[in-house]
Amino acid sequence: EAIYNLLKYNVPYISMDSIKEKIVNGEYILLIDGIDEIKRERKSFINEIINLSKGINTKIICTCRTNNYFGELDEELKKYILEELTEEQIKEYIEKNIGEHEYYRIYSSDNRQIKELMRNPLLLSMIVFVYKNNNKEIPKNKAILYKAFLENLINLRPKNKNVEIKLDTDKRRKIIQDFACCDFNSDTDMSSIIDKYIGTLTRNEIEEEILDTGIIVKNEYEFDFYHYSFKEYFIAEYIYRQDNKNIYEFINKNIKDKNFYEIITFLVGMCKDEEKQKIIFNELEKQNIELLSKCLDSKYNFSKELEVKEIDLSLKYLILKQLKDSYERVIDENFYELKQLMDPWDKYSAKDIKNFKIGIKGNITDHSLQYHFFILENENKEVIIEENKDNPKIYMKDKDGNNIEIQFGNLQINNPMYPISFYNFKNS
Repeated sequence: EAIYNLLKYNVPYISMDSIKEKIVNGEYILLIDGIDEIKRERKSFINEIINLSKGINTKIICTCRTNNYFGELDEELKKYILEELTEEQIKEYIEKNIGEHEYYRIYSSDNRQIKELMRNPLLLSMIVFVYKNNNKEIPKNKAILYKAFLENLINLRPKNKNVEIKLDTDKRRKIIQDFACCDFNSDTDMSSIIDKYIGTLTRNEIEEEILDTGIIVKNEYEFDFYHYSFKEYFIAEYIYRQDNKNIYEFINKNIKDKNFYEIITFLVGMCKDEEKQKIIFNELEKQNIELLSKCLDSKYNFSKELEVKEIDLSLKYLILKQLKDSYERVIDENFYELKQLMDPWDKYSAKDIKNFKIGIKGNITDHSLQYHFFILENENKEVIIEENKDNPKIYMKDKDGNNIEIQFGNLQINNPMYPISFYNFKNS
């Protein structure tokens, strides 16, 4: 029925019976793109694909993001994972679009996250587009990349098409964002959103301006986003504008639902409010260590706030305390049964050692971090700031239980409220 509805306006004399016959005879290739985008009745849709694959000659190709695929079709269809672009392929694409000298400027950037994003064809094309249209600016993370790319589509694409712009940029953007958030309001659809703006402009004029951005597409029946990640970005942006209480409730409700992983990742990447970012990371530490790892790699970078000659004692205290609290919380929430094997509890033999609280001793400069944990005893302070005498170090144990010292030439702090944590096992 879906195939018939898609083809009936373009293929004369097509009928449901002829479609069924061609499917059975293997005259079609069914391309089912974006299984991860199916939120309602996904199970029944998967069962339809499984039933259809039996007893017919038609080839079926389904696509899905790996994060949201749970092996439902493994027994019926072969599974392939697309390889990432190689450095040579990235170089070839950049040189073809903006020149050889620009490749070295982009790829020599010390931004590891952007280099990783380039391995995805869609994201590579977005990076090049933003670089060309934003004065050779290289986005700092994925959320900032999407912001710059989508802003360009909203603001520049209609101009480049030489069409008269009748709907101002803010309204165009608001309509797109409201459409992205329709999932949160079952009574809202694109038609009812556009109704709010009908006045000097007709429905058709508003629709045309929205479609001219390229962010939204339309078939015979409905509107949709050109790419599902565009929708996820606009949802994250909407959530970010909420107050702390609503952000906490959103995170707490959806933190274990893989359908929301990308939204939460975007949210972390655009979050310039330290208090909001702390709310998100506190819940990630407690409830989802897998997503925590992904978000740490894509968070908004506060490092410029540390680019001073000397960090004052109050900021050093806050950073070290957050590091200590984060470490202790991750251990208690995820590795409690192994706690006695971890630093610093592994240095004590008391039966109730897992109940002992820890402190942290260390120091921070504008470019380095040095610290170690200790068990709190008697009147010990939980945070002790000591003088830095040399390069930052981490202390671990080798397989024989001997203390070993690992020295770093430079350990960059990306976020003063969420620096890197190290989890040291007594035995590897």
